Amino acid sequence: MEIKSLIERIEKSEGADREIDALIYHDLLGFCRHARKVKTGAQSDTGYDCLDCGADSCGNKSREGGYPAGQGLHDSVPRYTASMDAVRSLIDPNDEWELTTLYGVARATVGLNRDHQTSWPGYGEHKGGDPVRALLSAALKARNPSHEG
Repeated sequence: MEIKSLIERIEKSEGADREIDALIYHDLLGFCRHARKVKTGAQSDTGYDCLDCGADSCGNKSREGGYPAGQGLHDSVPRYTASMDAVRSLIDPNDEWELTTLYGVARATVGLNRDHQTSWPGYGEHKGGDPVRALLSAALKARNPSHEG
């Protein structure tokens, strides 16, 4: 899915959406979604390797740098559209961000401290007033400067 369409869908959504969560996790972040896995002894008795991309239970191999700390092959997709903690995992720790709600609209900015000559902050909004989805929109825009809007 194109990033601009995904962001528009988030900003118009009316509640937590596991399909959007999966699109972010698999399509945007590139985590393994393959079904062909084999049990291995590499990770004690619970080790698995993906036969399609080579990811293992600890998140090694499937993408450069591996999975984020604590995230493995069989872990469930984070609830980006429902959890502030999940959204905050998408924000660079060096980025300053703000979130406001006023008159039923939630607005967020991620990357306030950026040098505007090289990288612009991401601005997100949710007209339903959900701060999680406003921050999610801003976080994705800040991660993907070519989002066009």
